[in-house]
Amino acid sequence: MPMDSPEFIEAMNWLADLGLKEFVAPSPAFQAAGEVSLQAGTISMSHEGVWSIGRINAAEVNWGTFQVPYNTVQASYGHYSPLCVFSKTDYPQEAYDFIKFACCSKEGQKILVDLGMQQPIRKDLREDFLNNEASPSKEDRQVYYDAFENAETFRWPGDTIGSYYGGWYQNLLDYWGPTLDLLWIGEVRWEDVAEEVREGSEQILATGELA
Repeated sequence: MPMDSPEFIEAMNWLADLGLKEFVAPSPAFQAAGEVSLQAGTISMSHEGVWSIGRINAAEVNWGTFQVPYNTVQASYGHYSPLCVFSKTDYPQEAYDFIKFACCSKEGQKILVDLGMQQPIRKDLREDFLNNEASPSKEDRQVYYDAFENAETFRWPGDTIGSYYGGWYQNLLDYWGPTLDLLWIGEVRWEDVAEEVREGSEQILATGELA
């Protein structure tokens, strides 16, 4: 995990400075007077996912989409937000049946697509998604497909090691959190912590634990 490379250091400091120096992104270093979101009308651009379509439309926002810009290497990434069955549920079959309906069936997925909560994984719902009369436009909705249909640029977390960060994703989040808090409020720069964070992260990837 080369987060001590010059490119990674530059990117992390750039992200922090969007709030600390450029004032074009929210920063925890400054108190916000109200909600910071497209829905509230307090920002003009936001990094969003397809699951936000319904909520943005409900606020009657005039909006469109574009792919995240890139620097030297073009890449799109994908991740998922799964439904899960509680291991101690009294209704395992009913829970499974609901998840299968919501995630796999045409009828269940269409409900979520029409509500602006999901980009369908079913090919037979593609046109329903693209031709939905609600915002954004068909051309803007196509962006969601463009992001991952190019096999040369599409990546998913952990694709080079065969799993989602070795299965230790939450462990990494817990480890990175305190350091990112310090970066976002301007108390450290990434070069100050990069080597330590790399060593700790690679230890977690190898063992699931921090030494």
